[in-house]
Amino acid sequence: MPAKVSHILPLEVFTYERGTRNAVVLPSGSVASDIELVFYDERKRLARYELRIANESTSVLNCHAYAVRAGRDGSPVACASVAVLPFSGVAVTFDLPLPFLGNYERITIEMHGDGIDLSSDTIPPGRDYRVLIRRAALLVFAGFSSIVLALSGLAQPRIVAVSAPSAALGGSAVTIGYEVRGLGDVQYQVTAPDGATLASGILHEQTGSLPLHLPAVATTRSYALALSKHTLLGADERTVYVKAMATPSPHLFMRVIHPAAITALGLDHSTVVAGNRITVRYGYLAKSGLLRLLDAQDTVWAATPLAPGGVAQFMAPTVPHPQVMRVALHVEKDDTSADSVVGVTIVPATPAPVAFRALRGAPLQIIAQTLRPGMVIPLRVTKAVADLHLAFQDPHGLVIESFNVDGDQATLHIPHDAQAGSYTLVISFADRNGQETVVVPIRIDKTASR
Repeated sequence: MPAKVSHILPLEVFTYERGTRNAVVLPSGSVASDIELVFYDERKRLARYELRIANESTSVLNCHAYAVRAGRDGSPVACASVAVLPFSGVAVTFDLPLPFLGNYERITIEMHGDGIDLSSDTIPPGRDYRVLIRRAALLVFAGFSSIVLALSGLAQPRIVAVSAPSAALGGSAVTIGYEVRGLGDVQYQVTAPDGATLASGILHEQTGSLPLHLPAVATTRSYALALSKHTLLGADERTVYVKAMATPSPHLFMRVIHPAAITALGLDHSTVVAGNRITVRYGYLAKSGLLRLLDAQDTVWAATPLAPGGVAQFMAPTVPHPQVMRVALHVEKDDTSADSVVGVTIVPATPAPVAFRALRGAPLQIIAQTLRPGMVIPLRVTKAVADLHLAFQDPHGLVIESFNVDGDQATLHIPHDAQAGSYTLVISFADRNGQETVVVPIRIDKTASR
């Protein structure tokens, strides 16, 4: 059975900004199609179409939309396919990416069904080459403008830097360094405080130095060096100031300043027993100073300021074994200073026999119950007991030291920073009567002899 002849409605063509549209309707009105351009982006080269199909026939209508490339190959590009059931209608939207070079010749819509074969074409939006020409012109203009601006920037006169001393002695010569950019020479002028011109000229080099001879002056005066560069492309100026200091008279009295010095430093004895005095004798030329006794770790054991007679004494500290220390002398005068060091060996003193005191109710003996901070107190066990434990507490009941005693001897350490007051030594042990606890009062006194 031959296909029904389609009836093509008159083609409505609008500019691509509003969209193009094409419609096909069978004479019987049973099949109708309409394709419309609903969106177009020239910059992104994208066209969006809406395909609307109405099928009032009794068969399924297969519809295909494709774009045909312009040129010899004319290869199609599939856009959309849809099957429309009998007595129904559809609206399909599809995007068609347009080529950046060239264009599509047409967009074809084909509809096939029982005894129905329809085909219609619509023209896609063409490339607006006026936009391309405008863009190309803008790019060329921007590139040309950039080149002109770059060249003008390089040629524009500019004084980059001027280096000059802030002050110099009158009658001397100073060197002024400079760096310039751009076309043209640099003019310079040296002006005195009264406005008189001392020197002027032209500098041809882009980078260099300018010698400047300052006149001898009786009082300090400031001279101005002005650099300028003027061309048709612009101008730049820079001014620096150099102070000419008063020229001293050769007949002025020059005061001689003697620096600080140490003329002598020595000891009466290079080896001193702990607890004895270290006698230091020294001589100096200074206004102030300090004499210190230091150990190998630079810990200051004693210090005293300078004495007019040049004699000082230190108490040799208690040491467990021979130790080398040093006496350091530092003196100052005006902005000068001097230092000197002499060594001294401290040897421990021969310990005196220790007299222990019994503690009532405790299996221990102690040398004294009034002690001073920093002491190391030996303890002696007089009776063998089990679980002998000692706890040394401060006036607030806080435990300073706690340990078990194994053997017949122990040692109690009094902290160096212990404050004067009443402390307690808690002694606990086990004997045949059970667990026992003895509390022994201990007095901390910074003036205690032992």
